[in-house]
Amino acid sequence: YVVARSFQVGRTSVAAAITDPSGHPVGGVSVAADTDRLPPTRVHRTGVEVAAAAVAISGRLRDGRVSPR
Repeated sequence: YVVARSFQVGRTSVAAAITDPSGHPVGGVSVAADTDRLPPTRVHRTGVEVAAAAVAISGRLRDGRVSPR
């Protein structure tokens, strides 16, 4: 996952890529919040959860349960 604190002043974003069966990025999952609501102590936990969601969606693409549009 990636963390951005400079994209918007006062906001923190955490994101992870969704990949197709060949490993190419086809989308993403992200969470953004005011920095005071997403302090460094919560960023790691949020990153792990965002990354897990991206892996789950990527797995559905690999299994053919969803198709990229």
